[in-house]
Amino acid sequence: MRGVKELQEASHPTAESTLRRSLTEFVQTVSKSISQKSNVDPNNTFFVADFHFDHKNIIKYCDRPFRTVEEMNETMLRNYNETIKDDSTIYFLGDMAFGRDSRSPKWWLSQLHGHIIYTKGSHDKGIRPTNTKDCYNSLTLETDKGKALLIHDPYDRQGWKGWVIHGHTHDTRMVNTRYRSICVGVEATNYRPVSLQQIRKAIQNSYHDVRS
Repeated sequence: MRGVKELQEASHPTAESTLRRSLTEFVQTVSKSISQKSNVDPNNTFFVADFHFDHKNIIKYCDRPFRTVEEMNETMLRNYNETIKDDSTIYFLGDMAFGRDSRSPKWWLSQLHGHIIYTKGSHDKGIRPTNTKDCYNSLTLETDKGKALLIHDPYDRQGWKGWVIHGHTHDTRMVNTRYRSICVGVEATNYRPVSLQQIRKAIQNSYHDVRS
């Protein structure tokens, strides 16, 4: 697994006991991440991905509707904190910040409301399951309507046949019924988190559009 490899590279080759302890902690962390079962409130459980705070070029690359990186940062931060309350649960599915001069993902985490459960992305420097609370490589969320895989990159689904909620692709369309995938990257969510209830309605609308 990539996480094990990262731990091996980060450990001193002679510190066998430290490596063994780190690997044990990693396995325990991932094991806890396999399934989250709870009484999920669909109106107070949210998802978002791919903020790319401080990333000036993402405005051009993804045609984001901002003139400056400062405007982008301020808008996304305001949208987030207007949507998420202290008692909200928010699944952040990777890529908080990016760029040579960007502030760290952990700094941005400190600016955000709610109980944040973090799925590591492609550009989350310094964030990993072994050093960040409630951080995982992937999650299976179980609700009263079934299960969904939460992961940053949907191409890492590894044979999962159910619905996938993800980031990474920077799609502008949230729901893809053919591949049973839901992109919660900010380009698809109007630069703010979306609730589980909103996702369910979007899926229903997508199936209606297909049948029409």
